[in-house]
Amino acid sequence: MNVKWTEDQDALARRLFQIEASEETFREQLGRTKRAARLRLRYLDDAGFRLAAKERKATARYAAPKKIVSIASRPQPSGDQLETALHRNYAPRSVTASLLGDPAPGQSALDRRNTAEARL
Repeated sequence: MNVKWTEDQDALARRLFQIEASEETFREQLGRTKRAARLRLRYLDDAGFRLAAKERKATARYAAPKKIVSIASRPQPSGDQLETALHRNYAPRSVTASLLGDPAPGQSALDRRNTAEARL
């Protein structure tokens, strides 16, 4: 809940801290936790803390919205691309290569470089 503090609650919180009241007393009389009261009084008394809180709030409010991409707007792979992907996924591999995520034979950067050099 985000209930606004009143001046009476601020005064009551100060009195409860002066008498070193327990957490239960804070909850019963103030309806808030001791930590919430401590942060409220720090906000009221400490200008630096108040400024930092306002900056955090402003930054969160004006942060750039996240880009939303719908599945329908994503480009769909062509039939050739799907066929190539299936061929790579079902290519024979050793157990070690499968577990460690090694590319299929002929698909690693080293294999492609060697193939390109052999063509020259």
